[in-house]
Amino acid sequence: MKRYILILTSLLIFSQSSFCNNYNIRDYGAIGDGKASNTEIFKKVIGIAAQEGGGTIYVPAGKFLTGTIELKSNIILYLEVGAVIIGSRNFDDYPIVLLRYQGEECFGHAPLIYGRDLGNIAVQGKGTINGQGEVWWNRFKLFTNGGKEKPILNDGEKLTLELNKKTNNNNPFTRPCLIEFINCKNIELSGLTLINSPVWTVHPVYCENVNITGITIINPPEAPNTDGINPDSSKDVRISNCYISTGDDCVTIKSGLNEDGRRVGKPSENIAITNCIMMRGHGGVVLGSEMSGGIRNVVVSNCVFNGTDRGIRFKAPRGRGNVIENISFNNIIMHDILKAGIEIDMLYFDSTNKPIPFDITTPTIKNVFISNVSGENIVEALSIIGIPESPVLNVRISNLNFMGNGAGKIENVKGLLIKDSYIQNAGNKPLEVSHVASAMFNNFEIENKHIEIPLLLLSDIERFSFYKIGIDTKPLIPFHLQGMIKDLEITYAGKNMLFKEFNFEKVAKLNRELNLLTD
Repeated sequence: MKRYILILTSLLIFSQSSFCNNYNIRDYGAIGDGKASNTEIFKKVIGIAAQEGGGTIYVPAGKFLTGTIELKSNIILYLEVGAVIIGSRNFDDYPIVLLRYQGEECFGHAPLIYGRDLGNIAVQGKGTINGQGEVWWNRFKLFTNGGKEKPILNDGEKLTLELNKKTNNNNPFTRPCLIEFINCKNIELSGLTLINSPVWTVHPVYCENVNITGITIINPPEAPNTDGINPDSSKDVRISNCYISTGDDCVTIKSGLNEDGRRVGKPSENIAITNCIMMRGHGGVVLGSEMSGGIRNVVVSNCVFNGTDRGIRFKAPRGRGNVIENISFNNIIMHDILKAGIEIDMLYFDSTNKPIPFDITTPTIKNVFISNVSGENIVEALSIIGIPESPVLNVRISNLNFMGNGAGKIENVKGLLIKDSYIQNAGNKPLEVSHVASAMFNNFEIENKHIEIPLLLLSDIERFSFYKIGIDTKPLIPFHLQGMIKDLEITYAGKNMLFKEFNFEKVAKLNRELNLLTD
């Protein structure tokens, strides 16, 4: 309780100081013609405000070109209606600093709006921040052009390459985030429109008590790696009432990459995302794939995903280590999802599902709760893929209603419940369930548009119960069983079938009598 009183008190003091001290950048010589550089003006005004105990840096209507704006503690950067901060196209206007870039600590170009080791900071208002990312996207493509001749390094890239010899990252070219705060407390972002970010748009790293509300993020669909909001090894984060349309994931929760992420060892935790609209990105809300510090205690509610590649997405490949746990999604609506509505992927960038020894690099996903999710025009309903040495643990899905072109696949899961749910499968494959144990489908209807397709293809199942499945469907063959089946109970169309331990290749006759298809 004392902790929350202290936070509230600090925010009240910060708010009072901001009303006492206001600094209009025009009063210090700023020019809003979109051409003149205002980098030194912002630096000067923020320095004055910091010396006087903090305050509000006021950006009036106009187009203010600038390089990196580095905030100080107890500072609000406020953009009036009609105010536009425009990121410089000159790479030298973004100094080389130590940061975390795509999961690893390294040196790279400072963000457009930046701060480190600060307290009580905010970026607010009804204005716009335009990162002019195209020059960065084009440069990035030159470095990733499939093995063709690489570009000649500029001075900043040479310095980056030299400094990064001290790190695990030998990348000479890093793009600046639009807004990035590192190791800061008590942060608010509100009301703004953020466009054309060079890379991730909003990136709090090692931060605490972050409130992001009412912002709009728009990046072109072809802009690489331009995620919307990426809480990274941060805690007590609230994201609400935002509209996000990006060239990558809309909201992604991260905590570091592989060895470097485990070295830092800071999880992302206690995160709430609510009342947001996600458009066109690779994923609506995504966890990972940089998750080596751990991700836990995340609640997502009352959101709309429209036209994203995937809706709910977990990415936790081998090599990451640590755990994603205690994750809840509730009241989600999806439309026109180009791939999976719900995807849990532990084979991300992995081509084999053969078991390997469990060690510190093995990821874990457990305690995932998904309820009251509906969607139309979903290409694939479910893709839940664990790995043999680390099955996905304890997944509970209820009140799911998906209409689309495919049912999907569930593999290497232990502790699965799907109840009171419906999937329309207009595709030509059944829902494939393999290497699944301690699981139950209860009042789960799968409607196949092609009646010759089984409802379910079951392979290597252990301790699995199906109750009231496919009540209103009439496939020619309801189930296709193969491999080893142990402790399987099916209640279907008035039949109750109990199998203790069978290899179905040896009991084909029995299964034909039960209207089951076996290999």
